[in-house]
Amino acid sequence: MKQIRAQMLVTSGLKHLAVCLLHSFSLLKDTVKAIAEEMDMKPASLNKAIRIAYKNEFANVQDSFSQVEEILQATGRDV
Repeated sequence: MKQIRAQMLVTSGLKHLAVCLLHSFSLLKDTVKAIAEEMDMKPASLNKAIRIAYKNEFANVQDSFSQVEEILQATGRDV
């Protein structure tokens, strides 16, 4: 029963996150483009800086993901 509830929650969460990410990506794209124009640089350069910053932050908190990994394994999601 708990596993089914967890699967339903993860599936619902993935759908919600996908919608949020699509909306956020659109806003981020517009923001990056505007700032790149102000700074007289390519939007790709700003996007690359954002990705690098994100990956560095992810590396710092990666150790705390063991519980998330357990949940994903229990719900049959790829890890």
